[in-house]
Amino acid sequence: VRLAPLAFVITVVIMVQTAATTRSFPSDPDRPADIDRDFLGAGAGSASDILQDGTYVIDYTGAIDASVNSIADPGARLYLGANNFYTHTSGATSTPFSRLITVTDNSPASSTIDCLVSWQDRNGTYSYKAETVLYDWK
Repeated sequence: VRLAPLAFVITVVIMVQTAATTRSFPSDPDRPADIDRDFLGAGAGSASDILQDGTYVIDYTGAIDASVNSIADPGARLYLGANNFYTHTSGATSTPFSRLITVTDNSPASSTIDCLVSWQDRNGTYSYKAETVLYDWK
């Protein structure tokens, strides 16, 4: 499977999750969410790398960590940086969100991409999973 299209689809999945998170939890409730800024950061960082079969945490800087294997792993935690971008780098402001990307090679002609986002608030624990299958149709 050619992995460049895979990286592109993962970028789109992350952008959808970023938009939903940005709209749901704005950094400043008195101002509208700046989704374009978050799109730019998430898309540019994710598209810059090509992924293989495995589980990853990915942030807008292009940093990819393959050592995280579970959404409960502290490495999957999302933080809000000084620039108001979500990152997996600790030291920024902690958020209730965790994100994990899983790439599974189904065959030489297809791969499944899963994006799992989990968060907690006072009412409980929630999660959302987006999944797509990519085919090498060339």
